[in-house]
Amino acid sequence: MQGHYHDPFWSGEKGAGGYAKRIACWRAGDVAFEARWFDFVLGSSVLSVTAVKLFDASLREIARLLKPGGTLLLLEQVAPKRGLALPHYYHALLKQGFENVRAYPIRRLHRSSPRW
Repeated sequence: MQGHYHDPFWSGEKGAGGYAKRIACWRAGDVAFEARWFDFVLGSSVLSVTAVKLFDASLREIARLLKPGGTLLLLEQVAPKRGLALPHYYHALLKQGFENVRAYPIRRLHRSSPRW
């Protein structure tokens, strides 16, 4: 996908398995889209590595970009040591007006488990 990052949009036909017509890449700084622009926002390991002081501002910007009824899907590894435990995500999302906030662990490893 070289060269695609110079333009905020690129064709998503190959990169998204044909499901998205256009994909936008959000880099640091202001997001150059109108409010309520997107139906769907996917964040993969974004907020867990965002500076704690920018966490709420980042969610506020995502909320601004989503259309009413839009979907936000976060694939995050929570960072309790940084003050970003699951309850922080939950309350911050509710504060920005997100509904149906759910969390599902993707794996649980225990040292006593034979699969460890």
